[in-house]
Amino acid sequence: MNIVLAQIADTSAVRNASRFQNEFLDSLGVFRPGPSINGYKNAKCFLTPKSSDEKLDTIYCSAYQGEVLVSLTAQAVRPMQTYAIGRLLQEQLDRIKDPGEAV
Repeated sequence: MNIVLAQIADTSAVRNASRFQNEFLDSLGVFRPGPSINGYKNAKCFLTPKSSDEKLDTIYCSAYQGEVLVSLTAQAVRPMQTYAIGRLLQEQLDRIKDPGEAV
């Protein structure tokens, strides 16, 4: 699993980068929808197409909170536990939104 946080002063650039990735992956029409991220409408996740000969799933997620762009990529043996990955992304976004709560 790989989670990348990029802090960029220009919040519109952050928003545009996340939207571009999400719209691009969606427009390809080959990815399966990933988990929804509760409380974060801008967060989107996509799973690689289901193929009978593939043994691995890959998930790509993109979201933003303020001036922080969050990208998550993970691979796992099928079937991937997408709920747990979605919760991890949600918790990361929660920490960015309210950094004082993390200990």
